[in-house]
Amino acid sequence: MSEHNASGLGVGVPASELRVAGETIMMTPSLVGVTPESSNIRYMELSFGSGTPKNIKDVAIAQCDLLGKTAIYKISSRCLIQDCTVKAYCDCIPQKAETNKSTSI
Repeated sequence: MSEHNASGLGVGVPASELRVAGETIMMTPSLVGVTPESSNIRYMELSFGSGTPKNIKDVAIAQCDLLGKTAIYKISSRCLIQDCTVKAYCDCIPQKAETNKSTSI
C-alpha cells in the first residue's frame, strides 16, 4: 500500500487500496463535514474494525472523484459494541498528473 501523510490525522492510504471487510448495517452511510479537502462518512458496521466495508470505500472514492481528486483514507473511529455509529475520515488530494513519455527516433 502506498502512504500519504496529510495534516491532522497522520498517515493515510489511497482508498482504492483499502482492505475491505465487514458490512454496514441499519442505516445508509451519510457524508458529514464535507469540504473540498476532506469528508467524513458516518455509518454502522457489523464487523469490529477488521477492515472497511466496501460501500464506505466506494463512497469515499466517489466523493473525491466529484472534485477531480483522489480519496485518501485516514482513520475510522471504532466501537467495542455493535449497533453504534462509526465515522471514517478521508482526505481528497489532487490527482497526480500522468506524464506521457515520448521518444523520438
